[in-house]
Amino acid sequence: MKAFTAILSGLVAASGCTSSANFADKITGIWDSSTCEAYPAGNGTTNHVTRDFVILGTSHEWMLRATVFADSACAEPFVDEDVGGATFDVIGPSPVVSGAQEVDYTFAYRKLTPLSDAAASALNQTPMCGSNWETGVEQDLSSTGCAGFGVDTVTSCPTEHDLNKLEGTSLYFGDRSGDLCTTRPTMLVTYPVVEQ
Repeated sequence: MKAFTAILSGLVAASGCTSSANFADKITGIWDSSTCEAYPAGNGTTNHVTRDFVILGTSHEWMLRATVFADSACAEPFVDEDVGGATFDVIGPSPVVSGAQEVDYTFAYRKLTPLSDAAASALNQTPMCGSNWETGVEQDLSSTGCAGFGVDTVTSCPTEHDLNKLEGTSLYFGDRSGDLCTTRPTMLVTYPVVEQ
């Protein structure tokens, strides 16, 4: 993950963005999880995740790499989900969450990389999730998705309707328990990503 962050830091520097009253400018940068994050998976289990965001204000591009771990200490990487978009659009202040902005994130691609043999095996056994999965080899799921792993196609979910709130060097996103493809969240997640 650190290599991913280091490579993309040059992109952010090249974007030429500086802080201003504009929210898009304020969130331009590299944002990483500061801790192992626990999220309900919706099936009675909990996913343990770290996230690395890159947001480019001038071009309004964005990228996210989320690593899902097999353990609660985030010591055993399971899969990487790499998603990104052509644009993000700041809609305006949230009428529900004080201090938050409504932001739409449009997807250009969705990719998955198994980080263990167990993950590769699970993907090979999951219907409609591609085939011939190998540990450490990324596959593009933009057009096929992988419902068993929670990956939508770009066509079925071209845009997520999210929330962002900036508090100092911490950036919060909207709660992930609902379907952000159709409904904007009404609260924020517990875990922020932190500016690097």
